Amino acid sequence: NIQFVDAANDGCLVRGETARVVFEIRNTSSKPVYSVQPSVTEVTGNKHIHISENILVESITPYQAIRYTAQVKADNGLRNGESVIHVTVLEGNREVASQSHDICIQTLKK
Repeated sequence: NIQFVDAANDGCLVRGETARVVFEIRNTSSKPVYSVQPSVTEVTGNKHIHISENILVESITPYQAIRYTAQVKADNGLRNGESVIHVTVLEGNREVASQSHDICIQTLKK
């Protein structure tokens, strides 16, 4: 359940706008998971989109979930186009493939 929430609530990222990527990470196993890192990155190389630092979650207990929010900021050099934001979860140093999603976002100069 990944949500891209921008200030104008139009699903686009505009120059100077701050948005959020919000999602849940749920431990569906009967054992705790350790060293979980939610990761949100811009993968198209757009230098005008800045995403907050990722954090490390020490553990998630069995059958529990955490909600993670990353801040996405567009600077004043943003142009019309598209950007892809990659959302994934790392456990230790490996990506959990089933927890990997891409969000395509329209970018606007306005």
